[in-house]
Amino acid sequence: MLIEKSNVSGFKNSLKTVYSVLKGSDVLVVLDLGGGLLYGQDSDLDIALAADYLKAGDTDNLRLRVDAKKLHAILTHARGDIQLSTLPDKRLLRLVFGSSQFELPTTAAPAPPMKAFKNPQAVPATALVPVINQALTVAAGGAYSSILVTAVVGVGLRAVATDGLRLIVATQAGEPAATPQLSAGLLISQRAAEAICKLPGDTFHIFTDETSLVIDTGTARMVARKTSAKFPEYEKVIPVNIKREYTVKAEEMLSSLDMLSSVLDDPQANVLITLTNDSAKLDVTGGSNTLPVTGKTYDPNFDSDFDVLEDRFCFRHSFLTTFFNLCKGDVVIKIEDTTRPVLFENGPLKFVMASGPVPSQRG
Repeated sequence: MLIEKSNVSGFKNSLKTVYSVLKGSDVLVVLDLGGGLLYGQDSDLDIALAADYLKAGDTDNLRLRVDAKKLHAILTHARGDIQLSTLPDKRLLRLVFGSSQFELPTTAAPAPPMKAFKNPQAVPATALVPVINQALTVAAGGAYSSILVTAVVGVGLRAVATDGLRLIVATQAGEPAATPQLSAGLLISQRAAEAICKLPGDTFHIFTDETSLVIDTGTARMVARKTSAKFPEYEKVIPVNIKREYTVKAEEMLSSLDMLSSVLDDPQANVLITLTNDSAKLDVTGGSNTLPVTGKTYDPNFDSDFDVLEDRFCFRHSFLTTFFNLCKGDVVIKIEDTTRPVLFENGPLKFVMASGPVPSQRG
């Protein structure tokens, strides 16, 4: 069969998508020459992409599993049409283009992940992908390797992630459809969440059953095995009874953090932040920087003539940088009391982090 030059780029991109989703150095991809599909399967995740250019009328049920990394490396050298064929025993895949010829060993492959489903929830990619991408900045491995995606009536589509030290709540404003799939909340593995962000298509059709999460975009389908993990009751760690708040410009905070990074030997080092009614001082070993803030208190016992508005916290430099890189404009730092985590808000984006030990003040 002939893969025309105009389809070679799509072939490479589809292969790269499957390879990047499944990861690893030994990813195997399946060429379904009967169904016109390119797909990969792993223990917890399947992904299939439409590839009509692979469809050949005389190859029903012919599915060849090949080394994805080697196939992609070969395709990077193709500059024109590619002649694709199999040897009589179907144990080798032959690719011919220009004056070059390559052969890759193959094995038979199972049917693609084409599980049927009914009544899917349609979600625009522009609503789902941004919140998952934001949540992925905090998601970590081990016990905290899942992202909770839910539709909150009157609020929007929400993705929540934690690594045990930080919590991020990303919301795409709008009125989501109140369907069982999203209203009850979907717990998505970190790996599946990363895959969702790489799927081509404008609309994601989501379906779940007892064992699987299925997302179909029309040109791609992902089937992820459901995780048995339980997501923490994240609402309990978000400060509610706010006593003080400080407003800072995200761009100014990032600039300060960047300047201080020049003297940090360890990106996990802490930054001591001293907040007052009109300034924020950032201190690290070997440097400091001050930027303007606007402080406000809701404490009825606060007397502005005698009391000083001041709060001091220690946060990891890398954690602050990660969050403020997601922000634009005003970030409001909200404090319930010094024993509770601190809430950072930037529009619909929330970030919660507990302070490390604060050094005692000298003098």
